[in-house]
Amino acid sequence: MREFARALNLAREHHDLDRVADCLNQLAVSHSILFEYRAGLASAQEARHVALASRNYALAGAASTNIATVYGQLGDFASAAREASRAVELLQRAQEQDPRVQRSLVKALVNRAFLAFQDGQAAEGEKWSDAGIALANKLGDSALEALAWGERATMLLLENDVPATQAALTKEYSLRQSIHDEDGLAVTKEHFAELELEKVHPDYPAALKLIDEAFAAPSHAFKANAQYYPIHVRAKILMGCGKKKEALAEFRRAVDSADQWRQGALPGNTTSTQTVAWLNEVYVDFAELAAEMSLENHDPALLRQGLEVLARNRAASLREQLMLAYGKSLRLPDSYFKRLSELQSAQARVTLGRNSNEDTAELARIRFELADLENQIGIKINNNVFPSEKNSRKISLKDIQARLSGEQVVLSFCLGKKKSFLWAVAENRVNLYQLDSEGEIAAKAARFAGSVRGGLDMPRTGADLGQALFGQLASEFWQKPEWLIVGDGALLNGVPFADLPDPSSACCHSPLIAKHTLRFLPSELLLLGPKVEQPERRFVGVADPIYNSADSRLARNRNSARLLDDASTISLARLVGSEKEIRTAARLSGMPDERLLVGPQATGEDLQKSLAEHPELVHFAVHVVSPPGQAQQAALALSLKDGIPELLTPEAIATYRVPGSLIILSGCSSGQGRKLPGAGLVGLSRAWLLAGAGAVIVSAWPTPDDSGRFFSAFYNHFQKSQSGTLAQRAAASLQQAQLDMRRNGGYSSSPSLWAAYSIISKE
Repeated sequence: MREFARALNLAREHHDLDRVADCLNQLAVSHSILFEYRAGLASAQEARHVALASRNYALAGAASTNIATVYGQLGDFASAAREASRAVELLQRAQEQDPRVQRSLVKALVNRAFLAFQDGQAAEGEKWSDAGIALANKLGDSALEALAWGERATMLLLENDVPATQAALTKEYSLRQSIHDEDGLAVTKEHFAELELEKVHPDYPAALKLIDEAFAAPSHAFKANAQYYPIHVRAKILMGCGKKKEALAEFRRAVDSADQWRQGALPGNTTSTQTVAWLNEVYVDFAELAAEMSLENHDPALLRQGLEVLARNRAASLREQLMLAYGKSLRLPDSYFKRLSELQSAQARVTLGRNSNEDTAELARIRFELADLENQIGIKINNNVFPSEKNSRKISLKDIQARLSGEQVVLSFCLGKKKSFLWAVAENRVNLYQLDSEGEIAAKAARFAGSVRGGLDMPRTGADLGQALFGQLASEFWQKPEWLIVGDGALLNGVPFADLPDPSSACCHSPLIAKHTLRFLPSELLLLGPKVEQPERRFVGVADPIYNSADSRLARNRNSARLLDDASTISLARLVGSEKEIRTAARLSGMPDERLLVGPQATGEDLQKSLAEHPELVHFAVHVVSPPGQAQQAALALSLKDGIPELLTPEAIATYRVPGSLIILSGCSSGQGRKLPGAGLVGLSRAWLLAGAGAVIVSAWPTPDDSGRFFSAFYNHFQKSQSGTLAQRAAASLQQAQLDMRRNGGYSSSPSLWAAYSIISKE
């Protein structure tokens, strides 16, 4: 790498743009091999800029290929596909018969094929793959053709097409053998070993021999890939061989390798793409086997290690998102916020407007441009460390326990395909319990949630789930009044824990909230954070936005009416009772200062000004909307802007700063989002936590606008509550409000109304 850097300096001294671009491309490849993704991406992007300036499309295409490779290795497949397509266009534009250019084109075609498969476009992927294989064959380059077949096999394996994968790998192996390509054969052997795991009757000893040969080979190609993946494959093979102790050690190696890989990843990338699922499997497989062996051998060390590794995974995911939000608030250029505004408008058109193909394409384009700018943050941030941690790469169970009071217990779930586990952690005790498989728990959770949401009286469904989750808990944990729950899998799907029957109670109708406050944590990492700073005693309420041009509060503006008529096909109903809700809330909160944003003041601009004063309470009584099938793009709908409701998207929220505030989202289904393995639920609530909120209250399903009766009860209790942190006071007030509603009688006593609400905490 030093030689490339020296050559780069010489090329710059001589103002030789082609050599500068070439050296930068070589540096990009070198950095990527060392998993230095930020540096690799920066070098490749500069190489393309320089190459385009000198109209050298061959070097520009090679640079785009390098950029696509980095994105692909990070798991940002959407960005990688776009860059791979750009690489193909540039290389075809070069119109050179130089074999080096043609070889670069083969790699670009194969890369594009792989990314099409990743996106579920198998037919498109096969087309690109066929073109790459044909060109490599035409060039007579067996090594390149073998590479193309190898990538084809990887794609087919993703489709679970075992016979076709076997055929492609056999072709690759034959080509590599014909040219004595020992370097490439190691990669092929690893793929054969992985394929064996997908067979109905795997030959584990044969797979172990193949993977061991791959690791033993002095292969640069094999070692250039993220090593956590093949190490994890070897661990699974050892499990299949019945070598549990060796498998556990190998799973541990995979976890350590994944930790190292994450140090080079761009903040946010590993939690915004499919990579999170692969990484999650690495950590979860270790945690599950450690838990299983701990129970079998009564080994407290393995009990501790299993939980710590789970927490490391959740912490890493959250840390990456926190650092991305930190970078947005301090480092983003004005162009980012311009694009952000465009995204809000485009998403409004897709969600509430015409939703034409052009609108959808425009929204996708803006998201890509935002991703590019966000990746620039990752290049500039040198260390994606959550500053509150003593040791950024390790979470100690002892440290977690030190942060717990005698009133608290952490209940951390890990749901697996065959069996699940629950760790119960108090300040001086830790217990581990084996639970049913995720499938069994998911079925019980879905039945219970469905019955509660539908207002059906089906006590058996709640009893089944409560027993499955908490039936084994020791009495010591039942005595803890504060429950901090770290959910997983199906438990993130809006399960109404507030109405879950208490399995320890003699009364079968007693819910968990009768004796416990419930708070949900995205990660155990948050327990290690510094004390949340105290916000100002100020209330901000947002309610009753102007959603249509016929609203009498709207200033007469022909432009607005015309734009709405042209653009909107979905009309949002006015939330008539919402103004009363926030006025009552402001009065009952006891805050000495208040700012109510109602009607024409319910705008993003007015909200930003209000949040700059660091209010303690921010209450939204607005519609929550999202494009069809895109729960992760849920947004808060504010008043009309350019004839269509302004949307407050998660991307925009994450750029705000609300240190320590309590955010209340009383809108319908404000708790929706995308569930990512290991990262939890990513949506509006997570966006507010990234903005610095101490806690967020959300609803799991639509609740009726009844002029804020539920939140009147909440604020009555909140004003009287003086002890504890803001999150603790909010949790206790939510608990008491839910119990009040339950005891009231009439329609409001139905859990279909009050059990929808829950609190997600950052402490």
